[in-house]
Amino acid sequence: MNSIRPIIEALEGAHAHFNTALFGGRLRTRPVITVQTRGRKSAYGWYWPQRWQNGTSNPAELNISAEELKRDPADVLLTMAHEMVHQVADETGVKDTSRGGRYHNKAFAKLAEAAGLCAPAAPDKRLGFSGVTWGPEGSRGRAAFDSLDATIRAGFDLARTLPNVKKQKSKMLLFTCGCGFKIRCGRRELAAQCLACDGEFTLQDGGTGA
Repeated sequence: MNSIRPIIEALEGAHAHFNTALFGGRLRTRPVITVQTRGRKSAYGWYWPQRWQNGTSNPAELNISAEELKRDPADVLLTMAHEMVHQVADETGVKDTSRGGRYHNKAFAKLAEAAGLCAPAAPDKRLGFSGVTWGPEGSRGRAAFDSLDATIRAGFDLARTLPNVKKQKSKMLLFTCGCGFKIRCGRRELAAQCLACDGEFTLQDGGTGA
């Protein structure tokens, strides 16, 4: 396959469909939808407010990690719905995460359930209520996925023809805080404080660790 444009178009179609089926058309904007390697991150995808410049506006970015495109379409599109919950939070001024965006709080769970998704009954220690699902047969979330147009579903068949993405060794320097969170920066001079433990991030062994 010479272009991932059909996959991007499928994701754009899914975003429009879910905006209606899950969010009642309340999302005011469509973010720039991308497929990029997650690199050294563990995320299936991300929502990044005001990531792009478009004239006088700064649209957000909604990314689906390239490494995850060969998963079942239901899982890929659940990532899309998950990131759209973050979009609702962004557009309505709700703080739905902490700890550098890793921990998904009760506000995230409430927004996800309002959209028809099922949030975990109890939070994960590290990720909070991140692990939403489509829900059982007959639920609004499951119905939203099942009613996707066949042409949108077909776009994800192309994803299985993509070559495997190889992770590149990072040239960024590794810093950690007292509670174990890691960040990377291209500069040795970093003045940053962890919001979870209030500790300073310090350079680790030249910054080349895994």
